[in-house]
Amino acid sequence: MVIRSKPTSKAIREPWHSVSIVPGKNPCDAVLANPRRRTLSREAPRLPVAGCSDPEHCQCRYQHHPDRRAGPRRNEDSGGGAGTGTAPAKNRRRPGERRARD
Repeated sequence: MVIRSKPTSKAIREPWHSVSIVPGKNPCDAVLANPRRRTLSREAPRLPVAGCSDPEHCQCRYQHHPDRRAGPRRNEDSGGGAGTGTAPAKNRRRPGERRARD
């Protein structure tokens, strides 16, 4: 069995660095069970993954990501929801509210 090491280069310097496993040719069920799921580098499984049906010829690889999260993190980033990137039409705060009484 060929055991490849965990990704290490960025994992130590960047705390949120993550990887996902990209299935190779003829991927096994173990990899297909969680396709492209991002995992922190320090928690990533070694390749070939446990339960690989053909560890000698496994062609799966790591895809590196700067962050474990995928996609926009806030509504404003995606252009939808309450935060559309424009200022509210009316200031709804009342004068003297909160800070004046603190």
